[in-house]
Parts: sequence; C-alpha cells; structure tokens
Amino acid sequence: ATPVVSGQTIIYSAQNRGVNAIRIEKTEDGYVANPLWTNEDLSTAFNSPVLVGDHLFGISYRTNLYCLDVQTGKPLWIDEATHERFGTVVAAGSALFALPSNGVLTAYELSGDGYRQLGQYKVSDSPTYSYPVVSGSRIYVQDQNAITAWGVE
Repeated sequence: ATPVVSGQTIIYSAQNRGVNAIRIEKTEDGYVANPLWTNEDLSTAFNSPVLVGDHLFGISYRTNLYCLDVQTGKPLWIDEATHERFGTVVAAGSALFALPSNGVLTAYELSGDGYRQLGQYKVSDSPTYSYPVVSGSRIYVQDQNAITAWGVE
C-alpha cells in the first residue's frame, strides 16, 4: 500500500501488519520517527487507503470497507459486506467509490459516522486492477479488455 502523508504524520499499512501512524520530528541530530498509534486489527491487502480530513478509508485484508480516525487509529466503522482484497478506493465530492478486482463498483457515503452504501453496480465482467476515474458526472473504468464510461445521477 502507498503510505498516506498528512503534515508530519505518515500512515502506512501492509497485509497482516496493521495500520500504523508515525510523526516525523526534527531533532538536533536530524529527524526521528515517533510512533503515534497502531491498529493491528485492520490491514490493507492489495490497495492503498485514501485520507479525507481526519478519516482514512480503505479495504481491509479481511475484505471489508473501513473508516479509521487518523488521530487515534480507532475504527469508526467497518462494513459487514465481503469485497475483494485487491481493490481501489477513490473519494469524489461527498462519496467514495470502491472498485475491487471483481468489477463490482460500490458507492458509499463519505462519512465517519457509519457505513451507508449509496449503490452497487457490476461495471465489468473481466478483472479490474486500476482506479476508477471520476470526472463530473462520469466514472471511467478500465478492465482487461476495454475502458467504459458510466453516468452518475
């Protein structure tokens, strides 16, 4: 997973290694990484989480969508649906879009208050391994065979 940077804080994760946060601070001798928190119950598998404000959204290695408080590392919610380990999460406006490799795009509310699914759509019959691109009222999805455009209302 690609680390997420917020100011002096770096949040990183890997399969079976939890989600971790460190703060980089300058000292007289250089720089030091001070641990802030670790959440061993959640890890990413084959995806990078996205940071929106004080919330980190991702897909766990257990295949659930989740939201963490980046100040404490505590989960604010974990959905109960099963997705895929490989997938992407994209924030766009007031929504998040998760696209696992099975080609089922899930739109959900950008909120730390609880998981609320807005819709779920089968956008590909072949595996998807790239991020969906959200532009205006369209979502572009690339699978192994083509790029398709989907309208959002």
